[in-house]
Amino acid sequence: MANFSNLFMIMFIINNFAATKAQGPNYLFVYCILENFTPNSTYQKNLRTLYSSLSSKANNSFEFYNTTVSGAVPDDTAYGMFMCRGDTPSDQCGACVQNATLTLSNKDCNSSIEGLIWYDQCMVRYSHTYFFSKLAKEPFKEYVSPTKQVYQETFNRTLLETLNKTADEAAKAPIGKKKFATEEANLPVFQKLYCLAQCTPDLSPQDCRSCLNLSINENVPRCCAGREGARVLYPNCMIRFELYPFYGSLSSPSPAPAGVTTTVGHESTTLEGLQFDLNILKDATNNFSPENLIGKGGFGEVYKGILVDGRSIAVKRLSTSSTQDFGMARIVDTNQEKGETKRIVGTYGYMSPEYVMFGQFSEKSDVFSFGVIILEIISGKKNTRFHDSYGEDLLSYVWRQWQDGTPLNPLDPKMKEKYHEVEVMKCIQIGLLCVQDNSNDRPSMVTVVSYLNNLSLELPSPHEPAFFSHGRFMDPKIRNDSSSSQSAKSSTLFSVNEMSISTFHPR
Repeated sequence: MANFSNLFMIMFIINNFAATKAQGPNYLFVYCILENFTPNSTYQKNLRTLYSSLSSKANNSFEFYNTTVSGAVPDDTAYGMFMCRGDTPSDQCGACVQNATLTLSNKDCNSSIEGLIWYDQCMVRYSHTYFFSKLAKEPFKEYVSPTKQVYQETFNRTLLETLNKTADEAAKAPIGKKKFATEEANLPVFQKLYCLAQCTPDLSPQDCRSCLNLSINENVPRCCAGREGARVLYPNCMIRFELYPFYGSLSSPSPAPAGVTTTVGHESTTLEGLQFDLNILKDATNNFSPENLIGKGGFGEVYKGILVDGRSIAVKRLSTSSTQDFGMARIVDTNQEKGETKRIVGTYGYMSPEYVMFGQFSEKSDVFSFGVIILEIISGKKNTRFHDSYGEDLLSYVWRQWQDGTPLNPLDPKMKEKYHEVEVMKCIQIGLLCVQDNSNDRPSMVTVVSYLNNLSLELPSPHEPAFFSHGRFMDPKIRNDSSSSQSAKSSTLFSVNEMSISTFHPR
């Protein structure tokens, strides 16, 4: 389990350094009643006014809102509400509600007199009849993980206990108050269960608990018992459980420390910069304490640090004996997204093929390096030292096993049975997506973080990585060519200019 702990610690650090730009809302399901309204009717006009009102309130930091647009006759009156998930930041809440109202009005329910749409971050509901403060038992939707938990009896007992505890906490808030709660519980083999429950604030505590009880004690035993993750959605309430932390912090973000002023890269338009006062870094790393050491390279040592606002960072400290500043940091400006250089510097085995062969670098260069680290953690092997009987590097070996339908063959033998197949498969796939030969095929760092945070997401199929052998990168299309001279012409030697080897220390 130690290797995967390292992976997700790295993910957490990357999450703080990568773009924090809001992601598009994750669509779940929509329900539209079959009865339609007359085009260009008063009800349709009132519905458009309703959508505008909901979007406006969501963009003004409202987490829940219900309103009525009255008509001259009852059938012309439009009722509507939205609710954002309790841990959703206000900007993402507004974007989600706006997206939901556009989808309802222009696509899915564009002529229905009643509709409901659920996203991961929010829900929007409308009708021509009054539904506020009323418990609705239809429609409902269940989403279930395909993976089953090994320890069925223990897991199911802990699951129901924790879900009911979460529901009790969410339902105790009075009418009009936020009804949202999360709970965690320990499971066998160093696992944790994460649960979430929420009701619309217009429900009474009794109706909220009834709605959650329906989800937990009727839906879950039927659809989801023993599964490693699931969610149940009703018009008034929702529950979700996973074996990874899928919800965010409920506390407001703390102000950034002094000295954080710049932005880095195309994805970082909303990211605070990464320039810190030396005293801040000393405090974060306990004055570069040996206990915080997590790696060492030719340019210096890398330390784990904790900022005053709780964020984890990694700090590289230039070695006094090094004649090299930090590699690419000396050739990339803070406002530069991509570029070219004739001076190749960096760590052997982690640099992208376009950088090594042509001196081209971008944010996708770092994505490639991150992918190498993921595959190294999973396999317990270093890319720079790995050579199998086929003469392959680690990336090509993992790729061949993926293609042959034996993706778990590269798994570190020390892992033995202490892993979850779905989690490992996803991590291997993410690693292969990051090291694809074509930089345009690689995901952004923001997308990588979303993959790691939500293992239930459907990932694209990776393409072949560049083939590396004995100091050369080779085009995958030519790698199997029998002509050695042709292969030699298509490969480019590594420059040895300022290369370094990095070592990592387990934490």
